[in-house]
Amino acid sequence: MRAISLHLLELRELSVRGCVRVTGTGVENIVEGCTKLEIFDISQCKNLGKWIENGGQERARKVYRRPNVKFLTEKVGVSLR
Repeated sequence: MRAISLHLLELRELSVRGCVRVTGTGVENIVEGCTKLEIFDISQCKNLGKWIENGGQERARKVYRRPNVKFLTEKVGVSLR
């Protein structure tokens, strides 16, 4: 995730849907580095449950000043929001 955030600076959409290795730190790295990111699909990423529950999405938007990043966070048939 860090490599993506350092090298794909023009990225507008990213999906890591279902990736079990994604962490909150990785998501925050992407939000910080990919300044044009609009949509970030983190659905079904098992390691992000606590990060999402603890307000990780809003914190990342605020800390990195990316209020327009839309996180997609749905499990199969259930929203994590």
